[in-house]
Amino acid sequence: MNQAVTINVAQSNRVETMWDMARWQQRLWLLLVIQVLLVVGVYAYQQNSRATPTAVPLLPVSTNVIDRIEIADATTSVHLNKQANRWQLTQSSLPVDNEKITALLEKLNGLRLTWPVANTASSHERFEVGEQKFQRKLRLYEGDKLQAEFYLGSSPGFKKVHLRRAGDSQVYSVALSTMDAATSGDDWLNKQLLTTNNPVNIKGRDYELQRQGENWQLVDETGASLNTENVTALVKALASLQVQSVVQEAPKGEPITLAVKSAEGNWQYEFIKTDAGYVVKRSDREQYFSLSEYEYERIAQVVRENLLAPATTTQTSPTTSNSAATNPVEAVVQDATKGLLGN
Repeated sequence: MNQAVTINVAQSNRVETMWDMARWQQRLWLLLVIQVLLVVGVYAYQQNSRATPTAVPLLPVSTNVIDRIEIADATTSVHLNKQANRWQLTQSSLPVDNEKITALLEKLNGLRLTWPVANTASSHERFEVGEQKFQRKLRLYEGDKLQAEFYLGSSPGFKKVHLRRAGDSQVYSVALSTMDAATSGDDWLNKQLLTTNNPVNIKGRDYELQRQGENWQLVDETGASLNTENVTALVKALASLQVQSVVQEAPKGEPITLAVKSAEGNWQYEFIKTDAGYVVKRSDREQYFSLSEYEYERIAQVVRENLLAPATTTQTSPTTSNSAATNPVEAVVQDATKGLLGN
């Protein structure tokens, strides 16, 4: 009897031990599954983070509030500022090409920084975005407050450039070009700043044109017939006149003057041919500007003769014999004369 009880107790203990081991095995398997799920989850999160990194705007503010820009390379720089909602070259107050400045601001406003291509100080010189070695350095201001400062360097690909923000060691690749940030004032200059639209009076070297409604006529020559094609070409040339750059020194030479009146204002142009090329100045600007030979000739070289309609050809007077054939009286006289001579 005692032996049977002892066996039952031992068997019971073994069964209980086996159940305990099974429970621990289940718990261990559960922990293993949880660990595997955690590893998979962390890996998936990291992969997703790498695939879609957080994009940070390059600029802390909208470019709408930016009213001053400084752009420099290793040797030159240009300063642009906004006055009365219009951009101009700070030093000369000449107007800036609106399309060019708008394109730059829109690109900067849309730039987002993601994963850096480098983040060590030694990489700055290699990518040409260092404090001493760079291709472009830009500063953007809101009033007197510096809102952004960054460097542009080498190009990693088509229409891309390396960029580093001042005070930051990280280098990024962004969709921009150093060509978007020119350092020459002539590159930013509005090349059509001397145009005149819808003139009503044009006075050249030997002519004066006056607009009457939709037609043009020569002043004090009401009977003159104009070559409308050439007159229209002159008007269009004034409306599309394009300069090339600012001339630093006043040119030498005899100017060809042209006085133009319009609703925009009354101005006098001076066109000068020099050994170096062609120059123009307008009375509302103190600067001289270079221009192409094409622009010079289609305005400055126009004279009265070019504006007159081609002379119409007239038939020559009939010969005496032909006129006699159509004039009976003259025919009789000629016949009588012949008869007398024949006698």
